[in-house]
Amino acid sequence: MMSWSKIGPALLLLLAIVSQSSAQKVHSTSARFGGECSGAKHSFSKSLVSLIRKHREGNSYEDCASRHSEFWSTASEFCENSFAFDLNGDRQQEYFVRLGCGATGNCTYGIFAERPARLIGKIDAWFFWVDKNSRPWRQVTTYLREGGDQGYIESFAFTRTKYRSIAARREHFDSTQKSFPERMGMPDCTTS
Repeated sequence: MMSWSKIGPALLLLLAIVSQSSAQKVHSTSARFGGECSGAKHSFSKSLVSLIRKHREGNSYEDCASRHSEFWSTASEFCENSFAFDLNGDRQQEYFVRLGCGATGNCTYGIFAERPARLIGKIDAWFFWVDKNSRPWRQVTTYLREGGDQGYIESFAFTRTKYRSIAARREHFDSTQKSFPERMGMPDCTTS
């Protein structure tokens, strides 16, 4: 029979390994987008175009084209395009539309539904990750750049009628550590 003096340290080691691996585990995602990815052109209904225009007012959208002209042959490709994803499994796309952007690449996005045309969230982000497992509405995690070695990570869930923040934290990392976007997987701009 084995004694506790031999089993105890082995159990502690096993527990330490399991807790360390689960602490480093990152959400499984079904979509990644944002950043310098341009998105795609979508045809919206007149009512959704009007709603988007209304929410762009006062969000520095007017400066979007001038700020991003160095990256795109036509800045409207970056400023006008959006990202589409079915967030609630109803086979209808919801749209992540840039409402205004800053010089660092962070943007304020509106999340819009088409039928009926409505705003279901307003989120500041550089990158988005859409959770694969949450239902009926998928959780969304964002990363906001704050400088070379830090960022702001925030998670959103759909409650009642819109996406609301449910958790947030600031991340500091050094050259020996991977940043949150690197751990989550950077968006592939060729597929957006």
